[in-house]
Amino acid sequence: TAYVFVAWLALTVINPIWRWVMISVCFVGYALSVLDQLTAWRCNLDKSAACYRASDILLKVQIIIYGMYGAILLLAMFGILDPISEQAALTFADSTIKLACS
Repeated sequence: TAYVFVAWLALTVINPIWRWVMISVCFVGYALSVLDQLTAWRCNLDKSAACYRASDILLKVQIIIYGMYGAILLLAMFGILDPISEQAALTFADSTIKLACS
């Protein structure tokens, strides 16, 4: 979750070089987190278990949704999304992850 804090911090930094360093660190952290989750999932894989399919789907949905958060961040940073569209996209991502995982 440190990469989420770094993403927020990148929005507050004025220097563009430090901003891109923080964004890069954020996406490296996300990639490492995804790899760790997929590795743990594969190591604990028991296809005969009843919860196998549900955990498979939830893990993939989680990875996609958090990837969407990253894409929304980049679109906002490049000025492609205005603040209202950014908030609408974040609201959609928030509600989707809550509905998908409940």
